[in-house]
Amino acid sequence: MRLTPALLLALALLGCATSTTPPPNAGSDAARVADAGTDAMAPDTSCDLTPVPASVPAFSGTFQLNDATFGAAAPVMTGGDPTGVWVFDHGTFWVDAANNAMFNRYASSVSGSAWLAVTPTEFRLDYDFITTLAGTEAGTIVQDNHTRVRARWRLDREQIEPTGLVCGEYTASGVGDPGRVTFTRTGDHIVVLTVVPMDVGMTIIELDGTLVP
Repeated sequence: MRLTPALLLALALLGCATSTTPPPNAGSDAARVADAGTDAMAPDTSCDLTPVPASVPAFSGTFQLNDATFGAAAPVMTGGDPTGVWVFDHGTFWVDAANNAMFNRYASSVSGSAWLAVTPTEFRLDYDFITTLAGTEAGTIVQDNHTRVRARWRLDREQIEPTGLVCGEYTASGVGDPGRVTFTRTGDHIVVLTVVPMDVGMTIIELDGTLVP
């Protein structure tokens, strides 16, 4: 699997995408999913993300079913100007029916820290997430993932499109196509949305950030 900047960004946003535990009823796919963990690559410890924010709040994330018929769905991003230094304190991990059937979303959570700095030519990110998935076939799964990336980018309407990796430091490689990263900026607030196709189903990650000096 080719490790692109977009893939690194998706890894940062979804620890459970790299879980080495087979989903329920995985059948013949179980070995392939389990082997995904052996594809991890050694981190590049020389990735310089300076300057970094002076203070980053604690992050907490919850899981929601992405189904408008039940009254809740991931928002549609409208774009704007993403430049600035953003710290994230909350996230919503929207799962479809296929992923929702694999775990207990009410008892699952994501914690850690996350920040993103965007200049006109580059973005820098540092995401440390602990994903706790309860009620899986294997019981409760806890996975600690970190991703630190510096990459070039361009703006495509509401999409942040990486165009070249400068450096990266990460704990694991990913599973599947990372999909699109879109955003909405409203004053000093930003919402970053990442669509992550999975082996089964799809997850949409919504991160809520605040502009800092």
